[in-house]
Amino acid sequence: MHLTIFSLLLSLFVNGQGHTIQVPIGLNETFQVDAFDQDPGLLSFLNGIETTQLGTTTYAYMKEDVETSIEVTISNEHTLVAPLVGTDLFISGFSFLENQAWLELFNPTLSTLPLKDYALTFNDTIYEFSPSATFPPLTALRIPLEQGLAEAGFISEDNPLVYWEMGDRIHLVKKIDSWALIEPVLLTDIMPTAFRDLPLLTSQFMRHPKTIGPEFTFNPNSWLGFTTTEPLATFLLAEPSITPLVQAKAWATDVMYGRGMFAAGRVEEAFRTMEAEYEWMHPTSQALIFSQPNTSITGINENGQQDSSTFREAVGRYNYLAARVPGATGLTMPPQTNFPWLDVLSLSGVIVGIFSVLILIKASKRKA
Repeated sequence: MHLTIFSLLLSLFVNGQGHTIQVPIGLNETFQVDAFDQDPGLLSFLNGIETTQLGTTTYAYMKEDVETSIEVTISNEHTLVAPLVGTDLFISGFSFLENQAWLELFNPTLSTLPLKDYALTFNDTIYEFSPSATFPPLTALRIPLEQGLAEAGFISEDNPLVYWEMGDRIHLVKKIDSWALIEPVLLTDIMPTAFRDLPLLTSQFMRHPKTIGPEFTFNPNSWLGFTTTEPLATFLLAEPSITPLVQAKAWATDVMYGRGMFAAGRVEEAFRTMEAEYEWMHPTSQALIFSQPNTSITGINENGQQDSSTFREAVGRYNYLAARVPGATGLTMPPQTNFPWLDVLSLSGVIVGIFSVLILIKASKRKA
């Protein structure tokens, strides 16, 4: 199966017993297992995760005589139903491998950006772009790096950015904001990333695919590290992994055959989890729960038998649990007159437009 990661919210907890790495991902996502420690048991665990079901799975293994736990949580909070669109240029990757040193920028917006508004600094040396250079939407620009005498100059894919020895900081600069320093990358011998620390000179580094804009402090949790010496593909924004109907079915299945079925003895805990998952769903997915109440779902019931239910029954069980939780509110069908059909149609138009841009960009790259 395919595995994906996103962990802008990933956190690493340290306690007396070892480490717990929390990995939140979305339904139907795939993740790049080579961004994790290459422990055989861990890789087998990651490759075996079923990402079509909401819930949390944990695996523990020994790393340098310390127990490390990987906790993968599949949640609607991180599920993409609509395409991502970014906010501004950001540094999407870098490598200092011998004969393969580069720095990559990505334009996550739907607009062509004038590069005269930006610059790069390598330590105290400023590198600007040609005044006429532009950056197409949803594309990456990979700039070669060479070691040598650092002299200010213009940058392009054909003109390397030159550094003297190993710099300790890189910044993307937004000149139109009074030379604001954005996207700092602090270079150290051992670079921290989301899932492991890796040597700078023998690894490659790429942003999480759900990164949509620049950060103003260096955040290791938004970076993935790879030990491969093969050239990495250029950065791409994560694409939707699921449709509204499939998301609605996953939520109803969790209510009927997952956490909602095993709520006895911990009703409030189970309900609050399902409540949060419902609130994180896309509005179109929520609407389908009520507009298609007879939609069928299947799962294994309390008796270990294959069973089938409907959206209507999932809402009924959810409301039954809500009635047993102080302060909780059940789900009701939204008034017909208030259902945002125009908003849904507008969203559909936006999604179609974004997909059209993506298709055009991919087609132009194939022709090139």
